Amino acid sequence: MSINFGPRIQAARKAKGLTQKELADRLGVQNTTVSNWENNLTEPNGDLIRQLCEVLDLTPNELYGMTDSTSTLDDLIRDEPIAAYQGLRGSLTEQDKEDIAMLIRLRAELNQSKGDKE
Repeated sequence: MSINFGPRIQAARKAKGLTQKELADRLGVQNTTVSNWENNLTEPNGDLIRQLCEVLDLTPNELYGMTDSTSTLDDLIRDEPIAAYQGLRGSLTEQDKEDIAMLIRLRAELNQSKGDKE
């Protein structure tokens, strides 16, 4: 499942008075990359999301289309955990990453044990 970044990126870029090329130059990417984001053909990775938010003066919540940071972040984590992780990746400590990995392993073990019982 992908997130519909395109319209938000385009609107924020235009609000800042930037062309796709100017935004691309500031981010160190090709202008076709920005075009692909705006057309929802590809999505920025976690590091670029952080830079994109800085250049466009957006919060990650605004980029993700969230209005209530608590409930919608919970929804995003539940519905799109990979996208949520990518959006937060730049701010995670090594301990956070280890904790997330442990939770994933525990979930996999639980799913396997449920499968073994059926």
